[in-house]
Order: sequence, then C-alpha cells, then structure tokens
Amino acid sequence: MTSVKMGKFKSLRAIVQESNLVAREAILAHKADKETIKKVLVLIEGTDDKSVYSVFLDVDKVDFKDCNGCLNVEKQHNTLKEEHGSVFISILDSDFKRMDVMPDHDENLFYTDYHDSEMQMLCHKKVQETTIKKITHKRVDEDVVLMAEMELYNLSMLKWFNSRRNLRYRFEAMDLVNLCKGSELSVNTVQQYITPTKKSPKKFPMQPFNKFLDKNNIRTDFEMLHQLTNGHDVISRLSGIFKHNYKCQVSDTKIRDTICKSFTLENARKSKLYNDLKKWCSSKKISILK
Repeated sequence: MTSVKMGKFKSLRAIVQESNLVAREAILAHKADKETIKKVLVLIEGTDDKSVYSVFLDVDKVDFKDCNGCLNVEKQHNTLKEEHGSVFISILDSDFKRMDVMPDHDENLFYTDYHDSEMQMLCHKKVQETTIKKITHKRVDEDVVLMAEMELYNLSMLKWFNSRRNLRYRFEAMDLVNLCKGSELSVNTVQQYITPTKKSPKKFPMQPFNKFLDKNNIRTDFEMLHQLTNGHDVISRLSGIFKHNYKCQVSDTKIRDTICKSFTLENARKSKLYNDLKKWCSSKKISILK
C-alpha cells in the first residue's frame, strides 16, 4: 500500500495572508531596483508567458512578475490594487471564461483571446505554418493543430464540464504523445485518468456529461475549439503527430520555443488582447506597447 503524506492544513485566512505577503514582496522588489521602479509592473501566470507577452510589450518599460498560476495572479492583483501606489496590469489565461460569460473585472486585468498564451499564438495560421516548416522541414498540407484539437476533444470537454460544474476532479498526467495515436481520445479512455478529490462526487456524473456534450457540440466551430483546448495539451499532441505521422521526434519544449519564435508583433497586433491593452494605455497615457 502506498502512503501519501498530506500537506499541512492552511486556513483561508493563512492563505490570504501568505498571498498578501508574496504580493508585498513583489512590490518591494519592484520598488527597490532603480531600473524596475520606472517600469509598469505586469503580473503573469508563469515564466513561460514572458516569452509570449514580450513580443508586444516593451521589456524596457515593463517589469514582469511571475505569480505561479492564475489563482495567485488574482490574489496578488487584489493586494496590489489596495497597496501598490503605482499603475500595474495583470494578464490571465482565459481558460474557459470566454466559453461561458466573461466575468466583470478590473480595467487593468486582461485575458487572452483564446484558452491560454499558447493558443493565443497558435490561432494564427501563419504561426502554425512557420512552426511546422521549422520542425518537419517538409511541406505539410493538413491542419495539424486542428487535428490535435479534434483528437483532444473529449478530454477538453471533460475539463470544461469539470470547471463549469465546479466538480473539482483531478486530471492525472496522460501520455498524449502515444495514447490513441492517430485517433480521438474516447470519453472512456480519458475517464481512466480522472480521480476525485475530497470535494468531488465519488461517481462521475456521466449522464449529465453526455447531455452537456450534446448541448455544446462545437466540433465544427474552429474559433470555439481554440477557446476550448488547453495549449499545453495541444503541444503534447502535436509532438505525437510529428512523431507518428512525420517521423520527427521533437519535445514539447522545442515545439513551444518554435511557436514563440514564429509569433510576431504583426500577429499580436491583430489580437483583442493587444487592442484592449492599447485602449488602456491610451486612457492612462502610458506607453508600454511596441
């Protein structure tokens, strides 16, 4: 029998205080440096996001702060709103928010156009084409991103259902490179990698999920597929497609790096995120965009 060591319980107050402390440390670090204090503080979910947002945010004018996850961005955003004396912005993955109703939010809180920063880049055909050409060194006529999204469809729908119903199931790691290669992952297959938490129903609500699938059939809506599908899942599935269809062994990290290098300022300027930031900069008379 495997024993699992439980982490120390933290009260809600302790979590909030801890988050406030981290946010205050970020403020102090920002203000302590004579270079960063002149810049606009930008809260982002992770270090990987910097390579995306630095394409259109001037790194000489912004100070990126990695918050290690969306919840931490939200918590630190709220603390900074109350305690930070200078202007700052936060950028979050949309996740499934644009699939439902976008929540009210502060004017200095921005969301990606699609599911996350990876899909923010991959939604551009030119980025897809350039990435594929750099990796395979071949002409690829099929839409491999759409192929990956379709093969991941049931996994993505289960994640959306879990999020919308706040079921709090945990999705265990899956071998998206080799699992069900060349075909769509079935609901039954994905279910094998879902485990309940203390706050989840013990038995997965299969009948409600089937109704959810029927009601929200978006297989032919390519824009919605970009909203639905997690970018990290797409990249892992692309690694499998390159491996099995094109005999090209390439890691997730290499694919993501290539996508980032293929994403240009011209691409970024076509996005809602860029234009929302542009309007905010204009209203605040701040220049942080390229």
